[in-house]
Amino acid sequence: MSMSQVASAISASKEQTTRAVAPLEDQGYVRRSHDKENRRIVRLEMTEKGHINIRELPLLAPREIKKLKGTFEELTRIRELMGDDYYYITLTDEDDIPNALTRLRDFYPNLMKLDYDNKRTRTDRQVGIADDVDSKTPIKLFEELYELQNNQPMSEEQRSYVNTLIEKIWEGSL
Repeated sequence: MSMSQVASAISASKEQTTRAVAPLEDQGYVRRSHDKENRRIVRLEMTEKGHINIRELPLLAPREIKKLKGTFEELTRIRELMGDDYYYITLTDEDDIPNALTRLRDFYPNLMKLDYDNKRTRTDRQVGIADDVDSKTPIKLFEELYELQNNQPMSEEQRSYVNTLIEKIWEGSL
């Protein structure tokens, strides 16, 4: 291989490549020589000392990734830490668990991923523009949006909370 080819391969100038190769030649890893047909071309070749043997080693994970699936309550019944394994947890609760990731890490310190598998996550619905927006109340529009996003209707408690918020917004007290 020529010095120009080496310089191009490592994205360096010829001068930088010459400075980088000099110590390798001094230590006997490479040998420089002029091309027999064109003396302006400097060839670079590996010496016996410069050759290396590469062998593949299997990639072994230091710990296993364990998959767990269940409700938050089921997965937190365990009263001892779960050791050094890594965890990928899927919660099956229909309602979101506030701070679930942080709370689960109290039991599973090496929790790597958290997903939900419930009505809301099983269906991929597209939220578009609502029909007859002018004829619907704000709470009705919000209920429709909630149901499209969560694949379930709002609870009475949620409806009451949103209704109170909407009233405060209309009054200007929020």
